[in-house]
Amino acid sequence: MKYVLVIGSGMADIKLPQLAGHTPMEVLALNAFDRVAGCFLGRVLTVPHGVAVNSANAVMSILGYAPKACEAGLTPFAEAFGCEGSFICADPAVQQIARRAGLKTPEVEGANGAFDTNYEGKAYAALDALDNGDGFAAVHVAAPDKMAREGDLARKLEAVQNVEYRVVMILLNQLMGRGEEFRLMLLSDHATLLPTQAPMGGPVPYAIFDSRTVRKALDEGKEPPTRKFSEEESSFEPVLMVATELMKILFGRG
Repeated sequence: MKYVLVIGSGMADIKLPQLAGHTPMEVLALNAFDRVAGCFLGRVLTVPHGVAVNSANAVMSILGYAPKACEAGLTPFAEAFGCEGSFICADPAVQQIARRAGLKTPEVEGANGAFDTNYEGKAYAALDALDNGDGFAAVHVAAPDKMAREGDLARKLEAVQNVEYRVVMILLNQLMGRGEEFRLMLLSDHATLLPTQAPMGGPVPYAIFDSRTVRKALDEGKEPPTRKFSEEESSFEPVLMVATELMKILFGRG
């Protein structure tokens, strides 16, 4: 079993008048996201109340560590979850968290943390890590957050679409094509609001794709499950208040 994490930084947002009262993820056709959510969709508070909302704190929680942890060191990820891993990102603060957890942070040419980052390069770097013995690979894409901080609605929409089509779609199709079992978690590390051009705390959607669920449906001649990956759709689900449980859930231990 392989385990994959994809974080689209700042993808979540609030309903916008420019989008007829919808969020960016609600108005976009995000088929790969919906394939993931078809297996499981929930909500999670990625940053505890009272802690600064930023990617570093969110990623620390997502990886299973309390954001208030001291700088003395973290329990190695491999020790906690029984496999080596890689974390592909361009954000220096997020890279530092990953390295403190003992995860490799391979360099990807053209991965710059901006709108024109090398989306496909990040996806294939994750696949390479899995091919070379890692049991876990994560991809963090900062572009949606950056575009929201610039107040650029059109480019935030495109950045979210890029995460869907140029990262998640590649990972799903490549891994399904190889026939190996895998689970893939998708989420926004936090919401970044276009009206305020700033991050906001609170629950965000998360979803988990399980290849076994999809293959079972296909073997039975059924369509694989799909569900809209959005703030509105996930609002019907209970909130996981402790994000440090996410990795246990991804690894089937929650």
